[in-house]
Amino acid sequence: MVRDFPDGPQFYSVFLALGGTVALGYPVASAYTDEATGDMYMPLQRGLLVWHKATDQISLANVFELLDNQGLEQWLYDRGIPRAIKDDGGSSFAESRAIRLSWLTDRGISDRFLQNPLDPGNIELSILLYGLPMSRPERIGPFVIQRFQRTAIQRWVEAVPGLPVPGTVTQVFAGDIYKEANLIPMEAFRPLPNPSYTFDDTLRADIRNLLAQHEATAHLVSHLDNAIIGYSPDLLDTAAVRVGNWVLIYLHPALREARYEAIAAVLAHLATYLRAQSLAPVPLENTRETCKQLVSEGLRTEAAFWQALWGAEGTYNAKAYEEILNGYVKDSQVSASWADSIAEIHCT
Repeated sequence: MVRDFPDGPQFYSVFLALGGTVALGYPVASAYTDEATGDMYMPLQRGLLVWHKATDQISLANVFELLDNQGLEQWLYDRGIPRAIKDDGGSSFAESRAIRLSWLTDRGISDRFLQNPLDPGNIELSILLYGLPMSRPERIGPFVIQRFQRTAIQRWVEAVPGLPVPGTVTQVFAGDIYKEANLIPMEAFRPLPNPSYTFDDTLRADIRNLLAQHEATAHLVSHLDNAIIGYSPDLLDTAAVRVGNWVLIYLHPALREARYEAIAAVLAHLATYLRAQSLAPVPLENTRETCKQLVSEGLRTEAAFWQALWGAEGTYNAKAYEEILNGYVKDSQVSASWADSIAEIHCT
């Protein structure tokens, strides 16, 4: 979401002034702050807005220069972006500007550059949106492409099934390329859950500390790092949904009244899923057998943790969900296959 921050960057206002989604596309992540400089960035499909802390000004970042500064010239070239001409021969900014604009020799690319969505034909606004040329037009694969500071423009010259027909001129989505380069911090991709699904940060910290103290669960704590946790008022059971690199966990509302240790036990159960499936480099195939495997392991982890806290009988004065956990502990004393039996029912 693009927004104006109270007493901070007015990203939404600038976004609209620069042409909104027509010129810049939609957000590809949330705004984030560069810890080294204090500058704040707003990633969009076609570019990157940056608020400069020192001047309190917002501008479009020179995305391709930023990528070059990260040593990604070859990485860009492999994706069809020409290498930058480092020295244009100019002895001043005015001379360099004139030289670089003289590189607009491909009619299709030049016309697209000048026909900016803010004021077609206004070269100053074209430079504002796209920057100055960083290369001459270059044939790469099925298109001729020219690189600018903030984008690249392609004129397609070869017929390729599923791609634009020859003569079509398109703009490269520089913000998407910046995202693909993994230069946006993970936190900027954090989805925003329904605000009614609240989970106190202090409670989260207490649960993590508790899980870290016990042998049965200590190895699972890190798998909750990318989890956003809340309560669901309308689910029959706890559920987890993956969104990009994050997992939204919605806890059964009955857990609001349970001891925080019970919530920790449930999250330990779910963390076994995250480790084995949701956040694994190669997720398990979603079959009945893998379901039973995951549920059985989760139940055993839950029971082992609860027993480590309260002993072989569970806790006294237990509330509704805690009685379930007490039952898991007692069942585990009676039969080695107790978890498998529950998993068999759960995964039918």
